[in-house]
Amino acid sequence: MATKSTTNRERIGRVGQRRQVVIPREMLETLNIQEGNFVAFAEQKNGVLIKPRSVADPDDVLTPKRALW
Repeated sequence: MATKSTTNRERIGRVGQRRQVVIPREMLETLNIQEGNFVAFAEQKNGVLIKPRSVADPDDVLTPKRALW
């Protein structure tokens, strides 16, 4: 699935059959997003903001006592 450039910062991708969206390689590299990473979507007045996110599993968080161990 190719992307097209419309301006310096804007890229056009395509939504696939399973609602998957291709993020242009340059943006992935700039934001250091890799396969399997999470991204957050926020609806904006003029579009959608996509931001890299890290998701912490509460079961994986160490207690201070356990961190010392």
